Amino acid sequence: MSKVPQAILNDIDELIKKAKSRGFITQEEVLEAFVEPELYLDLLDDFYNKIYEMGSDIFESVTQEKEEDLV
Repeated sequence: MSKVPQAILNDIDELIKKAKSRGFITQEEVLEAFVEPELYLDLLDDFYNKIYEMGSDIFESVTQEKEEDLV
């Protein structure tokens, strides 16, 4: 695995906080953090496992209206 840039690690921490507070994150948010996921497959796998273990969901997408209902 390539050395992970600190910016990606910071984004991951923010996503985990967001998942804890909202109970979900979107696939779009994940892809924004993991711009080149193929470079960090182990980290991405660990991230998905952590989100799953927390009991949070990862949605393909969420409309603004639906997001407001979920928050």
